Amino acid sequence: MLRVHANEFRSAGLTVQNLFSSWLGSEDVGFIQYHVRRTSITLLVHSALPLGYYLGMCIAAPEKNLGSIHQ
Repeated sequence: MLRVHANEFRSAGLTVQNLFSSWLGSEDVGFIQYHVRRTSITLLVHSALPLGYYLGMCIAAPEKNLGSIHQ
């Protein structure tokens, strides 16, 4: 099921390469620099996913009081 969603994101153009193409530059001109940048931005994006999920749940389910640290 996860594979279906990944294919949908790719077909919609939501990839690290497409979203950050201006910052990544050309793979043909600077192969190593391109892949170091692509790997770094992919790591940052994937690291931010749990925080994004948590913040989304704070908004989607306010009755759970997920934003309150005291509970």
